[in-house]
Amino acid sequence: MTGKLLTTFILIGTFVAAATSGAATMHQSIPGTTQNIPAVANYKTTGELMAGMEVTAFFSNAADETVSWAATGNPDEGAAVGATGDWSVVQTGDTFLNSWKLQYNQTGKGRLTGLRFDGLAAGVVENSVLFDREKDFSGDYTGSPGSEKGEDFVTTPNPYPAWFDIMATYEDQVKLNSDPIGPRGDLFRILDIRFYSRDGLIAGAEAGLDGVDLTEMVFWQDTDSTSLVPEPTGCALLTVGLMLAGCRPQRQKTT
Repeated sequence: MTGKLLTTFILIGTFVAAATSGAATMHQSIPGTTQNIPAVANYKTTGELMAGMEVTAFFSNAADETVSWAATGNPDEGAAVGATGDWSVVQTGDTFLNSWKLQYNQTGKGRLTGLRFDGLAAGVVENSVLFDREKDFSGDYTGSPGSEKGEDFVTTPNPYPAWFDIMATYEDQVKLNSDPIGPRGDLFRILDIRFYSRDGLIAGAEAGLDGVDLTEMVFWQDTDSTSLVPEPTGCALLTVGLMLAGCRPQRQKTT
């Protein structure tokens, strides 16, 4: 893979227009604060492995709610559930191959206007969550070492049959410590999803699931997991270096 070392970022956006019969889904990446990690542990991350991630739900008539993602006890499944159970996000299986489901039932909070996922809320620990985009900044599919191809946020069906548009924002790029090219722009700490009224991105008019007629959304988003153990390549190079250093003839001290 050919990467580009990018030292200055302002805002990088990729806009994907969906058909006019449904919601238009748009994507943007904000490099933000670079998050350094030792390595990617597994590019096949399941809902169960994402325990510890924080999920925030936003409402038009109520305060935001932040809860922790947790394993449900079902194989490969994890979820974030609101304090009163009126909203939830559930995911089962490999996130590259299996969808997520958002559900919301109205309890006086107005519309659910967005979600925010923070994969490194607990810091860089074993199996912290990374959001893996389909392409890196150079347009390559391979991305950071160990992450393989990712997948951008997309609803199913696509376009989503709603009267609002969707903006998916990836924030705080991730760099592997051993990667001389990174950050490559494929891995991020945060995924922020917001719903806006049609053509309301400029005006900032919020929209979303009303919890009555529109109560669920199924979507896809690939994730990876962090590892506290450096990549094998980096370890091997370090070992070779130490071996060579040990075999080097010692210089005699002079008096």
